[in-house]
Amino acid sequence: MTLDQLDESDRLLDLLRAQGDLLMAAGGTDVADGTITVIGAAIFEGADEMKDLIRQVNAQVLGAEPDASTRVREMPPAYIHAGGVDGRSATHVH
Repeated sequence: MTLDQLDESDRLLDLLRAQGDLLMAAGGTDVADGTITVIGAAIFEGADEMKDLIRQVNAQVLGAEPDASTRVREMPPAYIHAGGVDGRSATHVH
């Protein structure tokens, strides 16, 4: 998913949530003629756009091998063997 697609999905979900809130706020009270129809059509269109976006994201294929410049490589640890017996240092201080 690209950042543009993520932004678009956030925008669509915010729009759908706001329209749903509007319907809930109306709560069956008297609203102007056609209001429910207009809000319902807007919700339907927003949901349809979201469905199209999800199809677009699902159709995208990731590259098999990432670009070498974007890889993160961890350096192997450098262990130093101090020598000696039983893990004690070969250098003794008296």
